[in-house]
Amino acid sequence: MTGRYSASLGQWKEQKMISLSPMIVVTLILIVLLGVFMLIFLSTTRKHVDALNKKEYGAEWQKIISSVDTSNGSTMQMAILAADKLLDKALKQIGTPGVTMGDRLKVSSHKFSKINDVWYAHKLRNQVAHEADFKLNVMTARKALAIFKRSLRELGAL
Repeated sequence: MTGRYSASLGQWKEQKMISLSPMIVVTLILIVLLGVFMLIFLSTTRKHVDALNKKEYGAEWQKIISSVDTSNGSTMQMAILAADKLLDKALKQIGTPGVTMGDRLKVSSHKFSKINDVWYAHKLRNQVAHEADFKLNVMTARKALAIFKRSLRELGAL
């Protein structure tokens, strides 16, 4: 009796596995189709991000760097302002959300290897722009410009 019971139990399991196989296959096909439809939906509704034109950004960067005269503090200040503006332009162009440059930096921290450096350079720009008596020394300006350059490279603009 035990042998017959074991045999019939084995047959029952075998029959159940066979009857479940088509159901499993249909479920897998539905999951794959759902995934394909989700990919199509996301690719058509997602905001298209234009690649940054390295030639254009490179030319703008060269213009900024060539305008710097270390004996003239105002040219260094103008270079800091222009470099920050160029970085902001790149962030906007790749679709980074935010009303201000600060907003865009907050949401894009993962794009930079040293986000604190980027904040340092941006805050320096704010000092240059908003503090009439701010004195910018050559070393600080060079450091900020190097940070802006690295940031633009990390975004793929340079």
